[in-house]
Amino acid sequence: MDEFEKLLEAERVSVERFVRFRLNSKADADDVLQEVFLAACQKFPQLKNKDSFKAWIISIARNKCNDYFRKKARLSLPQCP
Repeated sequence: MDEFEKLLEAERVSVERFVRFRLNSKADADDVLQEVFLAACQKFPQLKNKDSFKAWIISIARNKCNDYFRKKARLSLPQCP
C-alpha cells in the first residue's frame, strides 16, 4: 500500500461524512466522492506537507460539492428560446 492509500484510508470516513452531509442524494454523493478521490490521487504528488492531508482532501471535497451545486443550478435555469 503506497503513502496515498494509507493517508486516504485514515481519512476516508471523514471525507465521506463531509460529502454525504451536504448532498441529499446518495447516488450524487457517491459520484462526487469518486471525483474527490480521483482528483486527490492525481494531485497528490503536488501536496508538499503530508501532515495536512486531511485539510487538503476536505478542501477538494468542498470544491467538488460546490461544483455539483453550480452545475445543478445551471441546469435548473430556464432556457431562453
